[in-house]
Amino acid sequence: MNTLTRITTIVSFTLSLSAVGAASAQHEGDIGLAVIDGRITTHLLDGAENPASLFFAASLGEFGIPGVGDEPGFDAEPGTFAAGTALGFTIEQPLLVWAVDQFEFCAPDPLLGERMMLTFDQSSATTADGPVDGFELNVLPTGEWHYHFIFELLAADGEAEPLPGAYLLTLSLHSTDPEVAPSEPFWILFNHALDESEFDAIVEQAEALLLGAAHCPADFNHDGVVDGDDLGTLLGQWGACADCAADFNADGAVDGDDLGTLLGQWGACE
Repeated sequence: MNTLTRITTIVSFTLSLSAVGAASAQHEGDIGLAVIDGRITTHLLDGAENPASLFFAASLGEFGIPGVGDEPGFDAEPGTFAAGTALGFTIEQPLLVWAVDQFEFCAPDPLLGERMMLTFDQSSATTADGPVDGFELNVLPTGEWHYHFIFELLAADGEAEPLPGAYLLTLSLHSTDPEVAPSEPFWILFNHALDESEFDAIVEQAEALLLGAAHCPADFNHDGVVDGDDLGTLLGQWGACADCAADFNADGAVDGDDLGTLLGQWGACE
């Protein structure tokens, strides 16, 4: 598929999704949203119990365009959110890729490796070398919030196509309603051009690693250990920094208190 055809197809899918918006039906595998104890929570829609989850998996390429997809969607039942408010997202960290038994940056400089762009209608946001503010979309008058973004995996600098792999996107959601607290960060693992059985095996390993790392928040690159790489990430966010992953106490700045938290988690995560 040539570049012009790829762009035209992506635009047509984006426009069709923006026309459907929150009126679309829910799908198994989508990310269900609820507000529990005043905070946005994420759930795996499985057609039955819809368990709370911070980990989701999806495959790119369902449009016939390698590296592009619109799953998972985001679904909130009527009455979940207040009419007149909006929900937005934050990309919490650079795009990561699975490497044997852990995640690593797609390149030493995340701006030069594979990145992921999220698009809806005329709005877009792309992973970078740190947190990225996304965009906000309105809650329906019914209180529903149902959207499917276009997820597009971008090739590394100088490459024609992204490499096959399992790519990890880390997001959080927030509401413009001051009574609703943001979600915890959650993960979407995308399959790009891997054999299905190979990806399934990675999903099993990655989910165990990530959910274990949820109790070790200073392990920014999710390799199972807090070390110099994670210290470098914290120092790169030093100073005033709203919604930064390294701002453990959420006081709007990465400083000595947060450094102390990281040092307190130093070593292998348990």
